[in-house]
Amino acid sequence: MTQTITTILATLTLIAHVALILGLVFWIINNKKKLNFLKPVLEQIRKHGMIILLIIPAGAIAGSLFYEIYANFEACLLCYWQRIFIYPQAILVLTAIFYETKDIIKYLIPLSVLGALTSILHYAEQIQARLAPNSDPFVKCTLGEINCADSYIFQYGYITIPLMTLTAFLMIIIVTRIMQSKHGIKDGTRQLLG
Repeated sequence: MTQTITTILATLTLIAHVALILGLVFWIINNKKKLNFLKPVLEQIRKHGMIILLIIPAGAIAGSLFYEIYANFEACLLCYWQRIFIYPQAILVLTAIFYETKDIIKYLIPLSVLGALTSILHYAEQIQARLAPNSDPFVKCTLGEINCADSYIFQYGYITIPLMTLTAFLMIIIVTRIMQSKHGIKDGTRQLLG
């Protein structure tokens, strides 16, 4: 069962990476050619954004608990830091949905940025351990006997648990920025990246 869940989560991560790359390409084309073909997609994200923002951290929470409780993968120090940044997001979004407000989304970006930075560091530790196993780690990261450089999974030649988490954080940032843009496609995509 662990392999099946890992394959599903890794495939969802791969699909998200393809979507991120295509979104970036379309965004660049849209801005260069002054087209409006992204407008329907952005409108759908704005319309259903709160549900999307609930599904992403809820999926990350379910995945992390599955790996820890069912698969018996012990979490390292950086794993716990990533959880600190993603777990509250599900509660914040669920609360916002309950109170029918979108004001809460501005609090998701700082949590996601800090979580993404932690995920990048964790992923870099794992990749460095694969490419140069005898080199010194970036950070001395251990929790008990668990080392942050250890990776339980390595799907499609690059996907690990921290990369899955990084993808979730990036998706949250992008959806949040899209929801914050209230203007048309030109202003909205300009706001998306700052």
